[in-house]
Amino acid sequence: MKYWKTSLVLFLFFFALVLVTGYSQSINLLNNGGFENGQTAWNGWNSGITLSSDNPYEGNQCARFTVRSSIDQSIITLEPGKTYKMSVRIRINAMSGNDWGGIRFSVISYNWSEWHNSEAFSPQNRPVGIWFQEIIEFQPTQTQYRAQIGFFGGSGWNVDFSYDDIQLYEQIAQNAPPVIQSVAVTPLSGVVPFTITGQITATDSDGVIQNYVVDTGDGAVYSGSSSFQHTYRVPGNYSLSVTVVDDNAATDRLSTSIQAISANNHVLQIDSPTASPGIDYYLTNQSSVLISGIRQNGSGDIFWINTKTGQSGTVTVSNNLFQIPAVQLSPGLNVIEVQSAYGDGTHLTDNSRIYYLPQNYSGPLVNNISATKTQAKQYERINITFDIVTIAENPYFPFDENKPENLHTGSGITVDMEFTNGSIVKRQPSFYHMEVSRSGNILIPSGDYQWTVRMAFKEPGIWTSRILARDSAGLTQVTGPTFTIMTDSLAKGYVSVSVSDNRYFQYDDGSVFSGWVTAPR
Repeated sequence: MKYWKTSLVLFLFFFALVLVTGYSQSINLLNNGGFENGQTAWNGWNSGITLSSDNPYEGNQCARFTVRSSIDQSIITLEPGKTYKMSVRIRINAMSGNDWGGIRFSVISYNWSEWHNSEAFSPQNRPVGIWFQEIIEFQPTQTQYRAQIGFFGGSGWNVDFSYDDIQLYEQIAQNAPPVIQSVAVTPLSGVVPFTITGQITATDSDGVIQNYVVDTGDGAVYSGSSSFQHTYRVPGNYSLSVTVVDDNAATDRLSTSIQAISANNHVLQIDSPTASPGIDYYLTNQSSVLISGIRQNGSGDIFWINTKTGQSGTVTVSNNLFQIPAVQLSPGLNVIEVQSAYGDGTHLTDNSRIYYLPQNYSGPLVNNISATKTQAKQYERINITFDIVTIAENPYFPFDENKPENLHTGSGITVDMEFTNGSIVKRQPSFYHMEVSRSGNILIPSGDYQWTVRMAFKEPGIWTSRILARDSAGLTQVTGPTFTIMTDSLAKGYVSVSVSDNRYFQYDDGSVFSGWVTAPR
């Protein structure tokens, strides 16, 4: 019994260790990948490929190449069908010329029949004088391979480059996200115009950082480099946001506050509410919020607006303090902007990002469903409208679980309507729409935005419907109207040439439109 208990304890310990280290990188299948054991395990050294203590990435040594050649390790045993990665650190010390090829690393089957190559690197596509990391991912079809690092290209190159931290490992089942260690920004404040410089330090334990995205908060976005520079020209308080993306599209994010000060000491700042720890917005489950802050050396009232709801107003300033009570919130990200004027006509702005997530919210809320008709003839157009309350930031962009980090659209929402007569199912996309009226050549809004579906039925009979709306919180399904479609032997289709103006089409009910019509799917 004592032996059994001891074995159980050991098993639980190692099981817990596996859970804790589930994100850890798999074992390196290469020997001496950091060259700390000299030339051990690598074949092909010559007078132009040497060990160097000049600027190694880590440790005391790296492999330095001053010739267009390569070194390799073999035999490496891999398992066909599994996924493997090979990652390296490369430093271009100096390189000139203009020919095909470049610095390249590969995993090659031992009989040379199968090659998994990186792209070719040169000063044309990579920085000079700093270490950068590259990776390839592949699935072997054989068992014996060699790993090769070096150069593959034309004789028109003069080269001097280094390799370090060479790793070949099996891709673990669960990808570990990247981690931002720091974002060093200098300075954090200044009188406009002033320029900041920044350096991002980030790592990925089971791959590489594929992209860096810097949103400066004043409309500028930079990507592709771990270092950045930006000039702030408009006074205000900004949230600089940095996102890093690894080779499996996992991300990490970090924000820094930047204060751009007016040259005339005009100050405007929201003090409450402040961002929640670790994120760049204030999270609440309350439907309204009080905004307070300071204003110095400005004139007149403070103007404010909730850019999500359109609610706006003005408040007075007393003893350099202001308060905006009971700002109503809509589910999702609300940006409350405040603006103050100075006597010379200049303005200051600040904003508070407030994310309202109602209790028990699990997807878009659909209400106020109406249809222009529930009895119609074949091919006759029917408009269905409804309102949606959603946490989505952008109603014009579809919801996407894997939206690229450099696509700064805000989170979206997908809304469709499904119709069935019991044997046929048709799905129509919904669109966010505002009716307009024409005044000469001017279109004037004539109502509020609503979600709209346009539908026309080919098959007569009874059709039921439902609305499917999805945002980042989940999918909502709501029953829609039931439609009775009657046979019309004279109807020829959904649209025809307009009887009043042959430059346009018209629906079968006689209403005119220009452009295309979406037919049901």
